[in-house]
This record gives sequence, C-alpha cells and structure tokens, in this order.
Amino acid sequence: MQARTTIRLKNRLAELERVAGALAEFARQQRLATKVAFDLGLAVDEVLTNVMRYAYDGEAEREITVHVGRDGAAVTVEIADDGRPFDPRTIGAADVSSPLADRAVGGLGMHLVRALMDDVEYRREHGKNVLRMTKTLAPTSPPAEPTRTDLEITDTRIDGVTVLAIAGRLHGRNADALEARLVAAPDAGATRLVLDLAALDYVSSAGLRVVLVAAKRLHGSGALALAAPKDFIRAVLDVAGVAAVVTIHPDRAAAIAHARGAPQ
Repeated sequence: MQARTTIRLKNRLAELERVAGALAEFARQQRLATKVAFDLGLAVDEVLTNVMRYAYDGEAEREITVHVGRDGAAVTVEIADDGRPFDPRTIGAADVSSPLADRAVGGLGMHLVRALMDDVEYRREHGKNVLRMTKTLAPTSPPAEPTRTDLEITDTRIDGVTVLAIAGRLHGRNADALEARLVAAPDAGATRLVLDLAALDYVSSAGLRVVLVAAKRLHGSGALALAAPKDFIRAVLDVAGVAAVVTIHPDRAAAIAHARGAPQ
C-alpha cells in the first residue's frame, strides 16, 4: 500500500492545528493504530515548533513543507524548511533521570522525537533543512479512534484534594491555560492536586513541562498525582521521565487517596 500527502504551511504556530488535522485524517484513511497516529503527530508537532521558534530571523512569512507517506509497513515524514542550517539531532539528551529537585523541566522535544520514531535522518539540500522521520508499523492493529481538537479543564474538590480533569489536546498553544490553573491552586491553599488524564488524547513536551513545573513547585509542600492516562499517554510520561518523579495511578480514586495521604 502506498499513499502520499503534502502539507504546506507558514512559519506561524497557529498553523500547527491545521497540520495536526491533516495528519489525523491521513492516519484515519490509512487505518493507523492510535499509538502510531499519536507518535507521528507528536514528532511532527515538536519538530515544527522548534523550526518556527528558532530557524528564522525577523517576522517575514516563510513556507515549510511536510510530506507524509506510507509504503507498506512504514510511514515516513519529511519536513523541509529554509531556515538557518541546523541538524536537530545534535541537540543533547534531555535529563529524565535526576531527582525532581534537580530536574530540568525543558528540552524534551527532540528526546521524544528520537524515542518515538524508529529512524531520524537529516540533510541540508538546496538551501533547506530536511528532516526525515520513519515509523515502522505493527503487522496488525486497531485503527485510531477520533480525538478532541480542543482543551477542556474542569476542577472539583474531593476529600480535601483538588482534581483537575484534563480532556482533549495539551500542547504549546494552550499549555499556559493549565499552567495558570496549577499556579493558582497552591496560592489559594490547594496543595494536594490530582490531574485526571482519562480524557487526555494528546500531550506534547510543552504539556509535560507544565506537569514537571507543578511537581517541583509542590515538592516538599504538597502533593501531585496523575490518574488514568491512556496507554500511549502513559508511554510518553515514561519516556519523558515524568513517571519517575510523579506518581501515576490507574484511576482517580487511587490518585486522590495518594494525594490525601502524602506527607507535606
């Protein structure tokens, strides 16, 4: 089976939602598994975000091209930009193993790309950076399920614990909304927090950074627990080292019990 699609976009962060939609449609047409669709979307989001933020000088509009193709048991994404020469593979490894107090909260983007893709290649060609990423497909797997396109945050108070239920997509264009809620909670006296991730369909490095910032802020003075992430979200939490410093529970009740009992 061979399939190809091309997405042309400007170097504006608002364009990333259109790219996400196009990738989701490609995944649907090709009946890609949920985790494969998620991994591809996350890798492309991280690379394009870096290009838009760091590859260009000034405010001039520039065009970036994303080619997506499936050839048998592999999906390949090729991203081309005419920004300053840069091989993103040279970005150093992220710190995902230090104790929470010593942990840096940024630099996870390329770490996730390298972990989620099976092969990442770079070349400079005709004045452009070209990054090629390949994802190998499992022989058989269920197709991806439809996901929400926005972010919803609802909060409740249960047994002295503030529970924030996060639904939809959490990324660099809306992570500040969650960060604002997490910053305001301790200031209002809510130092025992649970993030219910049962309805979270997508999280990027920006969303992971917000979780780590909240965990560091509450370390020693409160408690933060995560509840019920989907399997592919849990896999990213593991890869990013979040699971090593923030407790993750299979359901909301267990996370609340942990947050209530954690020492301050």
